[in-house]
Amino acid sequence: MYKQRSKWAKRCSKCGRVIASQNKSGFCNRHYRIDYRKRNKERDRERIEEYGKRYREENKEKIKEYNKEYNQKNKEKISEYLEKTKEKRILWGREYYQKNKEKIKEKKKEYHQKNKERIKERRKEYLLRPKVKEKKKEYRRRYYQKTKKDKVLLLKS
Repeated sequence: MYKQRSKWAKRCSKCGRVIASQNKSGFCNRHYRIDYRKRNKERDRERIEEYGKRYREENKEKIKEYNKEYNQKNKEKISEYLEKTKEKRILWGREYYQKNKEKIKEKKKEYHQKNKERIKERRKEYLLRPKVKEKKKEYRRRYYQKTKKDKVLLLKS
């Protein structure tokens, strides 16, 4: 008896369907659900992120094992996909960088300010590697030879 077709019957404010008289929202079931999703979208997203963090922390080993198995099974598929999309990925990267240059620079600055000590330690460790030391020496030799030639030319003229 709630949904009587009369002038005084309560109707949905969006579609005009007759709704129950005790309905306080002013929406039918369909529009109330849509509105509810919009209202709680951020809360649901936060809840899902929290659950994901908790799950990843609790199951690190399980996730690593699964990733190893998956990569071994699908090695060929992954390599084919990467070859197919190589050019597209390069273009996407360029486009993203062009659109978000300022944001990327700001994020890098913030990261460097927060992690100055960690970055210094990483840099020291990197420079202590034998291959890097050799490359550095070679670069210095080449640079010294170039500047030496330039100095000689300047002195002659």
